[in-house]
Amino acid sequence: MPVGVPKVPFSFDKDEDTRMYHERFLFLFGELNTRLAGTLMGILTHFSVAEPEKDFLLFINSPGGGLGSGVSLYTAMQYVTPDVSTVCVGSAFSMASFILAGGAKEKRAATPHSRIMLHEPRTDYLRTRGSDIFKDMRELKKLTLTVIQQLAKITEKSQQTVYRDMKLQMFMSPTKAKIYGIIDDIVEEEYEDYFFE
Repeated sequence: MPVGVPKVPFSFDKDEDTRMYHERFLFLFGELNTRLAGTLMGILTHFSVAEPEKDFLLFINSPGGGLGSGVSLYTAMQYVTPDVSTVCVGSAFSMASFILAGGAKEKRAATPHSRIMLHEPRTDYLRTRGSDIFKDMRELKKLTLTVIQQLAKITEKSQQTVYRDMKLQMFMSPTKAKIYGIIDDIVEEEYEDYFFE
């Protein structure tokens, strides 16, 4: 079972499944799907209400995932009261790079050997009925534009530049990702010392 997906039924009790959540350590490991996004959003919301002054640290090692799942998790990260620090500890591709960039300003980082990649998002809404394909395509276009607009705002680049780089499947080292504006720093010390001074 992926680290970021607790056993069913889900509970917020202080047991082996949720001990890390109480310490505000979250994990986006593996593909970002609706279940994992929902779990992370639930944890963010629950603990934000319980202790609004205590920040979260989201570890990322993910090939990305669905567009809807990524946009919903990104939105939740922006609206909770505590800051959500993000750190790439392996790879952050496609929607995972969007989540990495969506961390609190000055609190986004990557480990030295991480890889970050911008990629055009894929849908997780595609239906099977032919009559719904055009509706899905319109929705995909709207959500993709949302991602492009937010990344352009975060990185202080034009939407055209971000769109071009996503189409090119731009791979970046942590140094390049820092220059691009996706992260703020490269972590070369203990996580707790770095994020929780």
